[in-house]
Amino acid sequence: MRCPSPVSVLAFALLLLTAGGAAAQSDVFCICTDAASGTCGGNLEVDVPGSCTIHFVLAQPSGSPVMAWEARVTVEGSATYVGGWTLTAGLNVGSGDDYTVGLQLGGLNGLSPNSVGLVPLMSMTVMLLGEGPLLFKVGPVPGSASFPDGTPGYLVGVNTMKPATVCSGDFDRPVFTLNNGDADQQGTWGEVKTLYSH
Repeated sequence: MRCPSPVSVLAFALLLLTAGGAAAQSDVFCICTDAASGTCGGNLEVDVPGSCTIHFVLAQPSGSPVMAWEARVTVEGSATYVGGWTLTAGLNVGSGDDYTVGLQLGGLNGLSPNSVGLVPLMSMTVMLLGEGPLLFKVGPVPGSASFPDGTPGYLVGVNTMKPATVCSGDFDRPVFTLNNGDADQQGTWGEVKTLYSH
């Protein structure tokens, strides 16, 4: 795997700034390779055959704990791969790429942000078996009764619904890619947030 250069991290941060604007500072769904340190978004180059683990997260929630969440998470591209999402906690009542997840099971009282402001919601170990890119997109669940305005989102407490954006700034653009040489490299969530504050 290749490490991102400082120039490519800055380029990715600038891309997020122009694409998502200030709304990307809180209530953002993204995909990270390291949810503990906040290495998120961009592109990761992986040897073929090879594998990596990725994490679907909610970044900088404006309320917590997260009691439920909802989003459509799709994988597109030409690479042959094996992998499926595993929830961090909770029960998904959605189907296919649509996730409608409740987190109040077995005494769990929701999920709170970690030390870098991320709430890991699910993870996947991707085993790449063929060449080509994989593009991960996040968007609203079609026909959602909880978020009828066409956004993904999450629940705080018993009745506070929080709509969310995505770290690519657009539901039609991937939030993360594998082996997509034309995409920017990964940046840390902290670096992107620091850029917003200037």
